[in-house]
Amino acid sequence: MTMTRNRWQVLALLLGLFLPSLAFAAHHKVAPDLQNGVYDPAVDVIIQFRQTPTHVQHGKVQNKGGVLRGKLDAIKGALYSLPVNALEALADDPDVVYISPMRRWRGTLMGWMARASEWLSLTAASTP
Repeated sequence: MTMTRNRWQVLALLLGLFLPSLAFAAHHKVAPDLQNGVYDPAVDVIIQFRQTPTHVQHGKVQNKGGVLRGKLDAIKGALYSLPVNALEALADDPDVVYISPMRRWRGTLMGWMARASEWLSLTAASTP
């Protein structure tokens, strides 16, 4: 009787440890800081795709409520503003490699370089 009870306790312990990690396994394409404590209804994100995004990929994001804010062809990605509740569905798309938040690095050399790079990318994307 005690051997069976011990097995159930071990099984319960293992399930308790591993089930939460399985719940987040589907979100391996979403940056951790987008999974924890995002309370804004919309968020600015960079979505990287397997190939340089075309109107097909942009359309998929726009169908989920996203707004294209800039193209980042150098990294096969784009900058979008989109509802937080669309992140999971977009992460399930096989064309999506990774979704990360648009981070602000103000007041540092890296911040100035990132802003200059962003400005150049957005300027190049808006020129005909």
